[in-house]
Amino acid sequence: MASQADGTDPQRRDQQLQELTAGTQELHNAPITLTEYDADWPRSGAPEVERMLRFRDRLRDDDVAREHYVRTKRALAQRVWRHVQDYADAKTAVIQEILGEAEGRTHREQLTDEVGE
Repeated sequence: MASQADGTDPQRRDQQLQELTAGTQELHNAPITLTEYDADWPRSGAPEVERMLRFRDRLRDDDVAREHYVRTKRALAQRVWRHVQDYADAKTAVIQEILGEAEGRTHREQLTDEVGE
């Protein structure tokens, strides 16, 4: 393989860049399941899809709710998370609060619903 004018080997430079940015990759034996593409997924009317759309619409329509969500996300983004899911879980309270406001419920009413009182 030819070297660059600066004397570096492009393949080695790419390998070093990969190690710096992504670390080394380890092989795994996890099974991979392929499924056929379903153009109708997620189906309209599914509860989670409807919830996400309500949340999106609330953020589009309500400047205060949107700014509250932005502030929360920025604050959470400053923290170091071991898993991405931990970050997602940390946003749950503000998402439920915003959705509850969209449905006309207070934060206290939402918490009461969650604990079943």
